[in-house]
Amino acid sequence: MRRTSPRKPCSVFFVRLEDWRTMAMRVKSCKFTVTLLLIGLICLTGLILFDHVQQVIEYRKRTANEIEEELVITANNEDEHHEADRKMEEVQQQRKAAVERVCNSNAFSTNVLPEELDHLLVDDKHKLIYCYVPKVGSTNWKRVMLILADGYNYNGTNPLDVPAVDSHHAGLTKLSSFSKSEARRRVRDYTSFLFVRHPFERLLSAFRNKFERAYNDYFLSRYGRKIVRMYRKNATNESLTTGQDVKFDEFVRYLIDGRKSVGISFNEHWMQQFKLCQPCKVPYSFIGKYETLNADADFLLRTAGLDHITRFPAKPRPKSVKKSTKELLKDYMKDVPSASQRKLYNKYRYDFEMFQYSWDDID
Repeated sequence: MRRTSPRKPCSVFFVRLEDWRTMAMRVKSCKFTVTLLLIGLICLTGLILFDHVQQVIEYRKRTANEIEEELVITANNEDEHHEADRKMEEVQQQRKAAVERVCNSNAFSTNVLPEELDHLLVDDKHKLIYCYVPKVGSTNWKRVMLILADGYNYNGTNPLDVPAVDSHHAGLTKLSSFSKSEARRRVRDYTSFLFVRHPFERLLSAFRNKFERAYNDYFLSRYGRKIVRMYRKNATNESLTTGQDVKFDEFVRYLIDGRKSVGISFNEHWMQQFKLCQPCKVPYSFIGKYETLNADADFLLRTAGLDHITRFPAKPRPKSVKKSTKELLKDYMKDVPSASQRKLYNKYRYDFEMFQYSWDDID
């Protein structure tokens, strides 16, 4: 057997040196790879940062433009509000001037009777006086007054959450409950307002609500039966007993004749508006109209500093298939003779003149 001679020390050294060189080359290769990776990572990070910076710059530019646009829109809105307020103030001056003109040109008594103030509701906390006129949004205005008034157990801000029955029976304070001096002081110092409506439209709304769509028998029994008995020839026993089929022209004849016909004074739902609110004796701060109810109500509450507490419920737009009261009035008036229409106008003449309505509005 051949014996293998052992390696010499020198050859071993060169072998080990060769291994170190290989390892060194590998290390250099690894370093180069790591360096490339680091350079790539740095470049990628730079690109990401650059893109982010660009996005931030674009965002800031866009935000600045949006802010500028919002400022312009806000400024325009403020200008529009100022212009709308200016026009509203002019309208108020015209409305109050019309009332004053009619009051001055007619011999109205200046003596104020306590019962003439029964429709004026007082909110001492917010220094408000509201004269309610039935069929002119009065239910919702009473709801607003209840939210504002002290002592009513309601903490919300939406008037429609107040039950309608509460608005009529919650015991709002009447101006007539105060002494003459206290009532006079409140009229002088408080913001007082009323809302009115075209007299004939208001009458038709009352007729339809109380006689055609009556939710109870009170008006049919107290007024309907007597109207049928006075103005209908050959009335049936059922009509005389129930009063459920009163015709509008019969209702108009009753209004023209007044108390002398049925022996009953006018109900508040068809009492003249100027008699309910006495604008010749009470200098109202604000006169609103049903025809511009939403705009007038918003302006009133905003200028009184109360729009942060509550808002008046927006008047719903009538459905396209449903006729408005103004449109229906033309149909109902066709059955009323011209002479009766003229007499009815004369009965409500001061409402027409004081509040700038026209008989021609129904044509």
